[in-house]
Amino acid sequence: MAITEGNKEGHLAIKLTAMISIEIMTKLSKAQQVLLEDVMQLWTKEDPITFDEIRTNFEKIGFKCSEDDLN
Repeated sequence: MAITEGNKEGHLAIKLTAMISIEIMTKLSKAQQVLLEDVMQLWTKEDPITFDEIRTNFEKIGFKCSEDDLN
């Protein structure tokens, strides 16, 4: 069962997804892949990615973030 099932947030997510074209979704997916694979080198990692790994890899490229930023 989804966390947002039956809640307003779930309905909003469905509405927003319906408004985004396949082309934009494809570009966002590719951008996520490039970020995780090329920039952060985490795409093929088998274990779940931790906050520390994300923070460390962002810092390598000069981007500072807190745990609150990642939530």
